[in-house]
Amino acid sequence: MAATQDKLKVASFFSGGGLLDAGFTKLFDIIFANELNPQAALCYKHNIGNHIVVGDLTELDMDQIPWADLYIGGPPCTDFSSDGACG
Repeated sequence: MAATQDKLKVASFFSGGGLLDAGFTKLFDIIFANELNPQAALCYKHNIGNHIVVGDLTELDMDQIPWADLYIGGPPCTDFSSDGACG
């Protein structure tokens, strides 16, 4: 991507502490992120930015989610998933 071009805009879901998003920050502009866990979102804020919204994605007003060029999402970490057992 040329330095004179604007970065593509990204909206991130299931953002956790921001590890997935960190890999996108050099070439993309992350304009929105969503995370259910408040502690993970606090880590995200510290490392990535204040654009994270804490809350259940299914309860967000669709108008809160901005248009973006790319939508990304991190799968839940197995060790922390409430839907399955480790190992």
